[in-house]
Amino acid sequence: MVGLSRGGQVTIAALRSLQGPRSRYLLAPRDGLPFFAVEGPRDVQCSLGQVGLSDDGAVIEVVFDNAGGYASRAYLRGPLAEDAAWREVAAVLPRKQFRGFIGESVLSVGGRVVVEQNGGPLRWYDAAAKRWQEVPGSREGWECCASGHGDAVVFSLEGIPERPMAARLGERAHLLRRGPVAGTSPVMIDGARAVWLEGRGRDNNNFYEAIALWTADVVDGPALANARQVLPLPLKTMMTPQFGGGVVAIFMQERADGLMIVRLDPEEQRALRAPVDLVVERVLWITSEEVAVRIGSGEIGGDPGVLRRIPLAALPPWAAK
Repeated sequence: MVGLSRGGQVTIAALRSLQGPRSRYLLAPRDGLPFFAVEGPRDVQCSLGQVGLSDDGAVIEVVFDNAGGYASRAYLRGPLAEDAAWREVAAVLPRKQFRGFIGESVLSVGGRVVVEQNGGPLRWYDAAAKRWQEVPGSREGWECCASGHGDAVVFSLEGIPERPMAARLGERAHLLRRGPVAGTSPVMIDGARAVWLEGRGRDNNNFYEAIALWTADVVDGPALANARQVLPLPLKTMMTPQFGGGVVAIFMQERADGLMIVRLDPEEQRALRAPVDLVVERVLWITSEEVAVRIGSGEIGGDPGVLRRIPLAALPPWAAK
């Protein structure tokens, strides 16, 4: 299960295993009935692949024609609601045309399907030209962590230091965060606001002297304006924050320390820690009122994790252990 919080609305994508070698994707509002479902087999020749959620819509991947470890892919795309667009295949990425393609994620950006290749580049399907186009600048390093926001895609080029990038489809990617920094997390955007972590004093083992939470306004371009530090964090290694409804969730250094939950306006910090012998395995979504997490053992092959929706008001104030 994954979730997306935008403008106070939460959309959930859930993959369900069915009896026999079949599975089903469901797309639904957090507290309502599904608006779309697709069912398929689970075998090497055809199976449901990845799902991607963005404020522009959702994309579901169907993997087929598998041979030699590489497969063709078909993509369904539509808005986050019931719509006729869900009944048509929006794009196909043929195995023979893109040899060696390993997909990292799929996105809906500006009404188009965007695929993220493992390490780069980013590609989007141009329905008018009936061909896949490459995002210029997404090959200039190890590309990762793409997300869609309206008609733009935001991603990071991994290296020392990392380079947060952004591009409108059909345009060349540009730096999203300018200025000399020792290291930065991917930039997370919710509407007209962005957050990220920034570090200084990075050593050869990727430990930092200091890491802080930053925020900025998102303006046309897209670009960041009025960047400012929110607060220093008790971290020595870089984490990727989750962001929604003006609230940030940040995993702490030790798994037992759980999450720091930071509300930007008014600024406050709360703690979310799992019960003894369990850990917060994943943040599913976060809004101005609640955070949804999966809590479990954190061990491969352990008992299945449990989904918890927790009101932010029920969390205690943050206090370092």
